[in-house]
Amino acid sequence: MFRHRQYSAALPLRPQQSRRKALPPGWLHELEQVRTPPQPRGSIESLFSFDDYPASGDGRRGKISVWLMVAPSGMLSSCFIRRSSGQSALDMATCNILRRRARFVPAIDRNGDPSVGALSVTVDWDAVFKRTGLVRR
Repeated sequence: MFRHRQYSAALPLRPQQSRRKALPPGWLHELEQVRTPPQPRGSIESLFSFDDYPASGDGRRGKISVWLMVAPSGMLSSCFIRRSSGQSALDMATCNILRRRARFVPAIDRNGDPSVGALSVTVDWDAVFKRTGLVRR
């Protein structure tokens, strides 16, 4: 159960002030120029496995919603936790896995050029465990 939503020119969730400070200069303006949002090059679900679960996770699982900023190169540039699992180690592991493994077709701006883009992804660690057929306690 992995979901992702793309946000284009009319961003329904404006980056908060703290997020604006984290964005490289000019990105907010570029996000407003996006015509086609970024697309994952593969399934987000396939990026996660049972072995990725952090040792300090205390067996807690759940859903983590993240806000991803994608550079014009298609590489993930930022990962912000929108809704935490309640376990910081699991939240951090989720963003680290996405930074290392996720690749995207970049957003396209109004001129047809690659641009920065944003999308929201929800990672369900319960689904990761069910998919692998393993139960971790």
